[in-house]
Amino acid sequence: MKLTSYLALLLCLVAEITFAQQRTVSGVVSDSKGLPLPGVSVVEKGTTNGTQTDLDGKYSINTSSNKTLVFSFIGMKTKEVVVSGNSINVKLEDDSVELEGVVVTAFGIKRNPRDLGYAVSSIKAAELTEVSEPDVTRALNGKVPGVNVNVSTGVAGAANQITIRGVNTLSGDIQPLIIVDGIAYSNPEVTTSSQTTGGGGYQSGLSSIDPNDIASMTVLKSIPAAALYGSRAVNGVIVITTKSGSSKGKRDKKLGVNVSSGTYFETIANLPEYQNSYGAGSNFNYASANGSWGPKFGTITEIPTWAPILAAFPDQFGPTVPYVAKPNNVKDLFTTGIVNDQSVNLSYGSDEGSFNLTLSDLNQNGYIPFNTFDRTSISTGGTFKLKNGITVGSNMSYTKTDQVGGFFGENQFDGSSSSFARTMILARNWDFNLPYKDPLTGASVTPLEGQFDHPLWSWENDQIRTETNRTVAGFNLAYSFNKNISASYRLGYNRYELNRLEIRDINSRANGGVGSLTSDDFTTTDLEQTLLVNFDYELTDNIALSAITGTNILNNKTNRIVYQGNDMILPELFNMRNVETITNLLDSKTRRRNVGFFGDLTLSYKNYWFLNFTARNDISSTLPKNNNSYFYPSFSTSLILTDMFKIQSNLLNFAKVRFGIARAGRDATAEFLNRPYVIGNPFNGTSTIRNPDFLANQQVTPEFTTEIELGTDLEFFKRKVILDFTVYQKTTTDLLTPITVPGSTGYG
Repeated sequence: MKLTSYLALLLCLVAEITFAQQRTVSGVVSDSKGLPLPGVSVVEKGTTNGTQTDLDGKYSINTSSNKTLVFSFIGMKTKEVVVSGNSINVKLEDDSVELEGVVVTAFGIKRNPRDLGYAVSSIKAAELTEVSEPDVTRALNGKVPGVNVNVSTGVAGAANQITIRGVNTLSGDIQPLIIVDGIAYSNPEVTTSSQTTGGGGYQSGLSSIDPNDIASMTVLKSIPAAALYGSRAVNGVIVITTKSGSSKGKRDKKLGVNVSSGTYFETIANLPEYQNSYGAGSNFNYASANGSWGPKFGTITEIPTWAPILAAFPDQFGPTVPYVAKPNNVKDLFTTGIVNDQSVNLSYGSDEGSFNLTLSDLNQNGYIPFNTFDRTSISTGGTFKLKNGITVGSNMSYTKTDQVGGFFGENQFDGSSSSFARTMILARNWDFNLPYKDPLTGASVTPLEGQFDHPLWSWENDQIRTETNRTVAGFNLAYSFNKNISASYRLGYNRYELNRLEIRDINSRANGGVGSLTSDDFTTTDLEQTLLVNFDYELTDNIALSAITGTNILNNKTNRIVYQGNDMILPELFNMRNVETITNLLDSKTRRRNVGFFGDLTLSYKNYWFLNFTARNDISSTLPKNNNSYFYPSFSTSLILTDMFKIQSNLLNFAKVRFGIARAGRDATAEFLNRPYVIGNPFNGTSTIRNPDFLANQQVTPEFTTEIELGTDLEFFKRKVILDFTVYQKTTTDLLTPITVPGSTGYG
């Protein structure tokens, strides 16, 4: 009996100890400001036992006493807490140093920015999506010193020009090279009609990039920074790593789902300051005219109803209308724009690899009526390490955009019409809230017949409709032979298609009112291969060496065909079978190839003094055979003063000086050397051919740009104050510049 009592007591003690060890721990995870953090990974260290915080930052996990819980979240410092109670609340601190500790440079090479001898800026993904800018270049505006974004128009989907450190050439492209997941992104702005006599807010190739799929962005501002990319990088480089193309991610073997949705409103930023004391006319006398130099409001009470409006709507108007100011007649033409942006991201990661899928849809209705831009995209990618040590990765994305916009340009050219012909300078007594479409003919109705189309009629009927499709695919392999030598190979395919229809509707002021259509089909395809071999050695306790050698092959081809059809047969039927005459305006194809061989050598001393040397040799198909191979080197160095002199101060936390000098070549445009004949207009019924309008120099040599930069990076008060100062000089020689020659040469 006594033994039984002892055994029962022992069993109760074991149960009590077990109960004391097994417990449910719960709490709230917040950021440094006390705001709850959803999606924080909470894992028992050394096990797969884990959970995530909910939308309120709350979590609950079954664990044991004295176990360690690991709290981790992207952009925050990981924190470990030993279990000592049933409630554990955790605050995670921003990990800005870690996020900025690595930047992606040429060909996806990751480096610490503190080591670099040239200016590099990185942008967090959150900064690009905090406002749903349809064009990623607009999201860059004002965020990077030395990067100028020229926001051309407020048209939904319109292209915006981006330059880094000014303009480097008199001909050719002045915008930077865009690299997405190691693949060059073509960024053409296809202008179907002259933007002087017509045309509109055309979109560019970058409008197909989805900001929701961007994981990181690095701007290589100088030639020393971008030297390995060769002649394409003379204007700088923007390197984008997408979520689907990134090998980073959580390794918790759990599926992560991130859903985001945003609605944003936009209005026209500003308008001219209008006077509202005088109406239409001249010399203080009333006349149905454009200018507001007529009688002062209040001196007369009525004026004759505008003849075109009275003729179109005789039942709605009498012989006169009040002579009063319409202060908002320009403002009322515009509306409140709206942007709806939805995105879903799925991610999975383990020690063997990661997978990512992003779906997004953006719809923009601009503040200009009938102006829209829609973008739908899907991207997916993954990276996995095989048992033989080879890391295999691939990514693929597809983006479709649709843009509808109006015509701009000059209104006075013969056969032209602009939706902004009088929009910003309406006579102060004109009422543009009146009906504007003739109920019988469908023509535009304005106070002045035939001088311009009503803006709302023009935006509704004279339209530029553009559809683009971009398909991108990438495949990469990587293998480490040992701790010092590794190799990687990347193959990329990028195809961009544009289909545009420009509509000048029947009754438009353009083309005599008979209606016309212009179709423009453009395709550009890039196939790019890159092979890299990397070497990393610790030569001594103080000296380290890192080297890269490789080759890059780029093949590009374009196709473009443009037709114009005149004299539409039926209204509201916009295809080439509904026109009387069709003319081929352009039919062109181009091909080009560039092969580059390059090397990169970096030496470091005690991790505070760094020397970097690069060299590249390009062979271009657009240059003559005797001049198609050209070589250019670069050198940069950086010295971290705070490490060298062992400065430890709460005032100055980091100080670095840097210097770089580099040279980069630029080849000619595709098919530059070709001398084709052009089919001319028939003469007396006989076909003719003629020389083209230009003759290329058959002995042309590459352009060369040399850049020298000197700068410093200083950080104060634990990175609360950061100073990035750079002085640079760029010199371009042997510019490829067109010159005018006499017509007697046959090429004028």
